[in-house]
Amino acid sequence: LTRTVVNSFFSGNKRSYVVSGFIARSIYGDTTTLGRGGSDYTATVLGAILNAERVTKWTDVNGIMTADPNKVLEASSLENITFSELKNLSKFGSNVLVHPDSIDELSKYNIPFLIRNTFDYDFKGTQVINQNISNKKALSLHESCCLVGFNNTAKVPKEFIKQIIDKDWLFFRVKRPQNKDKSYYVVSEECVNFFKSNIKVNDNDVDILNEEMVLMTITGENMDKKKEVNKIQKKLKRDEINLLGFRRFYNSISLILDKKDLKK
Repeated sequence: LTRTVVNSFFSGNKRSYVVSGFIARSIYGDTTTLGRGGSDYTATVLGAILNAERVTKWTDVNGIMTADPNKVLEASSLENITFSELKNLSKFGSNVLVHPDSIDELSKYNIPFLIRNTFDYDFKGTQVINQNISNKKALSLHESCCLVGFNNTAKVPKEFIKQIIDKDWLFFRVKRPQNKDKSYYVVSEECVNFFKSNIKVNDNDVDILNEEMVLMTITGENMDKKKEVNKIQKKLKRDEINLLGFRRFYNSISLILDKKDLKK
């Protein structure tokens, strides 16, 4: 419906327009809002429908950075990143300044997304595209995670798991060979709250084991993940930092750490 309305309007109006992105109209004609990130989302939807050459987001920082500069002094701006890497950073804790649905919309139509700084015009921006042309890695941090154990015989309703996946909350399985009777997942705080309000936890079926965890994720599509994990394990062991677990994904490595070890 949006595509039909937009194409109908712009086919007869060739001027430039300023659009208040967060305001919308429901199918019943009521004025409504799109919520947080609605302006980004509107811009990318319009860009996709109108087949724009690119969509540029103006913000107050120098694009997407390799890490949070408040925690990592050597953090630098990325010149290029893929849509899948950007989505990964967003899911695993980074404030990437972009509505998740915006990423999907532009990636689907292969429209470049440029993130620039209003206060630093000389900064060329971080370009987000589908093609991987950078070897740089980025670090993201999720500071409110839990480890949840599900008894393998537990009857956890499938609709609960589907809702978690639909909401794109942090939720992934990790291996704990010492206990084969349960399946273990690292989940975000909002996911735990969802469980607590919908199913009985801390009984024999579902057990919240550790609420003092952080998740540190390294994202980069060109990584040799096996080699990187070996390097990381050696370095953490040398510095006496306990690695509770890790998980390799197609373009990232997630490390599970105790919150007390975060600063170290």
